[in-house]
Amino acid sequence: MQSFEFVLLIIIWENVLKPLSVVSKMLQCSQTSIHQASEFLQISINSIKNMRYNYKELVESAKNMCLKLGIQFQNENKRKIYSKKLFGEVDGDRRLDITEKNCMFQYFYH
Repeated sequence: MQSFEFVLLIIIWENVLKPLSVVSKMLQCSQTSIHQASEFLQISINSIKNMRYNYKELVESAKNMCLKLGIQFQNENKRKIYSKKLFGEVDGDRRLDITEKNCMFQYFYH
C-alpha cells in the first residue's frame, strides 16, 4: 500500500468521485428537476473526461502526497537486463514496470 501507484490511484478516484457525489446528493433531493440533474451529470462527466488532459497535475499532486507521507517514488527509469529469448520460448522474465506513462495508458486509455 505504500507505493506511488497506490497514491496516484487514490487521487484519481478522489477526482472521479467528488463530482459524482454532488450529483448523487442532488438526485436524492426531492425538489430537484430532471433538467437540473441532467445538467449536473453532464458537468461531472465533462470534469471526468478532462482528467485525461490534466494527468501531469494528478501526478504532481500524487508526488506531493508521497513526499508528505514519506513514500518513495521513482524518478528515473533504468533499462533492465533480460535473458536472451530464443525462438519459441515464452518470455517469462519481462514485466511491465510501473512508470508514469504506463499508469497513464493503463488507467485512462485502456
